[in-house]
Amino acid sequence: MESIKPSLELAYHVKRNLKAGRSMAMTIKDYLRMQDRGLHDNVMHLYQNWLENQPMQVSSQFSPNTTALMDLIWFSLNGKSIDSSLNSWIANTEKLSEIEMDAFIAKLPFRLLLPLMFLQVPAFLMVLFGPIIEKFMESL
Repeated sequence: MESIKPSLELAYHVKRNLKAGRSMAMTIKDYLRMQDRGLHDNVMHLYQNWLENQPMQVSSQFSPNTTALMDLIWFSLNGKSIDSSLNSWIANTEKLSEIEMDAFIAKLPFRLLLPLMFLQVPAFLMVLFGPIIEKFMESL
């Protein structure tokens, strides 16, 4: 799954500016001026399509979640209200992020045991059985 952080940064930026009474066009310009990574190029492309009255084109490399955010921005650029949809998108994305973190944390104990199993246990066995094997070899 792609990183959720750029999408959430954009969504929070949009929400904050819309609450302050700014238009979506001004919000996008502000975002493009401030950001130079993440979704910057895709948001710029979306904004240019809107300025040129071309249809929306979202990259197929995005997750459905990011595509939904781009759809919301497109609808807002075309004059539709997105406040409740944006709030539900943010809540849904935070929930997905929490689920993803829980899955990662669930795998963490096993990942932390791998160095123990492959590095420390063999070294301990050599220290433990080294003298025994040495004495056995001497007795032969």
